[in-house]
Amino acid sequence: MTPTETISLFNKGKRDWNKRIHSILMQRRDLIERDLWQGKFITKDTYEPGPERIAWNEDAIADFSGHVFEEDVDFRGYRFIVANFRGCQFLGDVNLAACDFIPGSEIDEGGFFTILSCAGAEFQGAANFSMVAGPFDAHFNGAKFFSRADFSGASIERLNLNDTNFEDDVNFNGTRLCGLFAGDTRFGKNVNFESAKITSGLYMKGAKFFGHVDCRNFEPPPYVVIDLKNAEFKEGMPQEISDHISQEKSGWYQ
Repeated sequence: MTPTETISLFNKGKRDWNKRIHSILMQRRDLIERDLWQGKFITKDTYEPGPERIAWNEDAIADFSGHVFEEDVDFRGYRFIVANFRGCQFLGDVNLAACDFIPGSEIDEGGFFTILSCAGAEFQGAANFSMVAGPFDAHFNGAKFFSRADFSGASIERLNLNDTNFEDDVNFNGTRLCGLFAGDTRFGKNVNFESAKITSGLYMKGAKFFGHVDCRNFEPPPYVVIDLKNAEFKEGMPQEISDHISQEKSGWYQ
């Protein structure tokens, strides 16, 4: 959908929105049944999507890019295949808690194959992504959060927060992640990693923590890579992390 089509459909409300998403998913099923989903194979391992698949991909993207949300916005209960919020401004609170993201198509974000993109977005009010259904990749590269950000309980495959600026508290309590990328990210206040689950890597090279970092019950497996090179902790590195890094055979490094 184009940005104009996306906003027009969103203004009609959740019922019409989810009805449209259901219709798009049925179109995908029809393309698969008609052997039009994969297009034509160029080589044994690669294919060129046909016009039907290209048209479906364009229709599946909810493109809010560059839109200014002047009031509070509530996406609870909305279904998404691909959501593009790149460059948006949220002047009030935004709530995407428990949204349903449906695997089916992705957009290439510099190597991150993403179905939720908020790169460069500005969140003036509280941003709630708690309990977002996944797993999926989410991209917030260069975003600015001026109030609280809540990712608690979300299930995200790879969360890209590189160069993101958090002015207020950030909550990852119980978040389930494969990888967290937060290189050169600024955490202006408190960060809560209590009971967070990370199964692959924590990449926070050059990140700056200006408040308290809570890592209670944060116990990644020993094979998880942690990169904290040049990271700065105003209150010192959390004991839970330093203890793991100090274990020579843990596979963690600083």
